[in-house]
Amino acid sequence: MRSTNRSGAGFSLLELLLASSLGLILFGVGMTLLMGDAKRSAAMAAALQGRRWQRRTLALIQADLARAASWQIDPEPSISWPCALAGRHPRLAIKPRDGSPPVVYATGEAPSPIWRGDQLIRSLGVG
Repeated sequence: MRSTNRSGAGFSLLELLLASSLGLILFGVGMTLLMGDAKRSAAMAAALQGRRWQRRTLALIQADLARAASWQIDPEPSISWPCALAGRHPRLAIKPRDGSPPVVYATGEAPSPIWRGDQLIRSLGVG
């Protein structure tokens, strides 16, 4: 007859399988939560970087406008608002008071494949 005393015995195979299954399920849930958190963190970092670029761009445009003698929104590309970047669409042209070359903000295709979509580019025209 078998003894029912298990004082020195280990775990049964069923108990080990149950414990390892429960551990794997908890590990899977934990990894899913961590992956979701990593995606949210990456999205937040991208949004913060975009805001930094927007603030820097706005500060640059404000500084250019502060020293402007005249400016024009959506100027016609012409001799008065030249832009050295061919194929771009001028969006803002600023003529400084000090006689330095005009500043033209233009949009167009990215000059390099590392950038995506249209880009806002600041160029100094011919004075």
